[in-house]
Amino acid sequence: MLLAPSLIIPFKRESLDPVAQRAMVALREAACLAEPSRLEFDLVRESPYGLLARFEEGTVSLGERGRARLVESTAWGGLTASRNALSKTHLGMLHSPGGLRDAFSD
Repeated sequence: MLLAPSLIIPFKRESLDPVAQRAMVALREAACLAEPSRLEFDLVRESPYGLLARFEEGTVSLGERGRARLVESTAWGGLTASRNALSKTHLGMLHSPGGLRDAFSD
């Protein structure tokens, strides 16, 4: 059965809209997951500087200072992982127009 091109294109666009919507939802989710890790890192980043000043005064041990650096390093790892996931999702969404081109070529 042959269909006129004017009937095929709207059908293909309807089937692609959910794909584009899912990509936008995934991008929003990745952005929402990146924000708490940024806030956590901002909060944790201030701690080692305060401990360094107290360490120089002699009121904090070297072990406490090392633990604060470890927590900061862990928070940095979470931040970079969430930014990486956001970038991958964004690149995946930007790559999708190639799929749109392939869907419309017969």
